[in-house]
Amino acid sequence: MWNVQMVKDLRQFNVYIKTASKAIPHREELRKALSLWGTFRLGEKIPSLKLKELLGERTIAAVDGSRIEYASFYPYSLVLLRTLGKCTGREDLEKSKVITPLHAETAALVYKKKEKEGIGEEEAYRLYLKEELAHLEILTALEIAEKYKPCLLMLDGGFLLFDQFAEWRKLYKFCLENDIILVGIIEEVATSVLAKWLDLRLDHSLRIYDREILFGLLDKGEYLLFAADKNIKKNYHTVFARLGSLPQAIGCDFLAEQREKITQAMNLLYTLTPRHGQGIPLWLQITDAKVRLRKKETEKLIENCLEPELRELFFRANRERRAF
Repeated sequence: MWNVQMVKDLRQFNVYIKTASKAIPHREELRKALSLWGTFRLGEKIPSLKLKELLGERTIAAVDGSRIEYASFYPYSLVLLRTLGKCTGREDLEKSKVITPLHAETAALVYKKKEKEGIGEEEAYRLYLKEELAHLEILTALEIAEKYKPCLLMLDGGFLLFDQFAEWRKLYKFCLENDIILVGIIEEVATSVLAKWLDLRLDHSLRIYDREILFGLLDKGEYLLFAADKNIKKNYHTVFARLGSLPQAIGCDFLAEQREKITQAMNLLYTLTPRHGQGIPLWLQITDAKVRLRKKETEKLIENCLEPELRELFFRANRERRAF
């Protein structure tokens, strides 16, 4: 049962964020201001015959990854990573990795990251896992690009997640040389750039993120393309789009050298996205569903591979034995 103080705190927070949201200008005012730095464009659904003609013998590809943890508490953690490259009409490409800080090599890498970042050991481990999954995804993307040379290659996440790895430069170069449109699909926009451009200031401490500004800003099928010199991150071109019925926008990262292909790419993405939904291209959703690691399946796998005594020794938390 919830206590009185918890209810009171949540209601106060509700008032707090409601007040903050009122500080965001109205829709038409925002659109007018953002038009100084970009263009609002309406995507087009490509008819099936024209789509076949556009693609020819080429394909659409997507890469996604999944992570699941079997653990009691740090460092008694066993993490499974899996990535999937899925290309229309072609064989899937899959990679996987098992990570645990109980392994001396992993422990050393985590400690090195802890010292470099100046953070706690468990936090360093979480960061290490995030980077390892992103690295595995880039390796998968590079392999699927080289093997199938798709027309469009979708990554799950923005380019900043991947460009720290040496393989990123290889993928970048290969896509340019082979006319592969590379796009990073950002389901949850978490940047905070537009508020600075718009010079939005609040009288309180709540920070305004691009998500709040973009919510309900775009019409269905519409996207916002900024001028070539207005980059959200590094030298990449980030497009904000509403490809589905929900009012929340997604982000799409493109390579600077492929700017002239953005209109074609956005029409493709819009065509691949169901009319009703969260606005994510269907092929990426299918890839996500297929690569996802599920708890019951993971537990069965580990039970088949690890002896019961070892599972009990290293991974069974005492709290699991509580009567209540």
